[in-house]
Amino acid sequence: MNVLLSHVDLQPLFYGVIIIIGILVVISHVMLGKFGAVVLDISLFILVFWMHGGSMNGGMAAAVAALIGSMAIPGLIKLILWYRSR
Repeated sequence: MNVLLSHVDLQPLFYGVIIIIGILVVISHVMLGKFGAVVLDISLFILVFWMHGGSMNGGMAAAVAALIGSMAIPGLIKLILWYRSR
């Protein structure tokens, strides 16, 4: 009965949305002058993309890892620096 739904692959759509969000995050970091965050985002993406063999799934994993890394790693660095300064 659901002939149309069984042939729809939404992974490229989600992949595109995640990649666009990642590009916007990098652009916002550049505009705010956070060049360390730009280097972090790009290096995380390249590292994870390379580790997954350059496939579409690897690109999705790399984009998600870069987004999570750009949110989590700066906060962890601030926390570590704060803890060491006590």
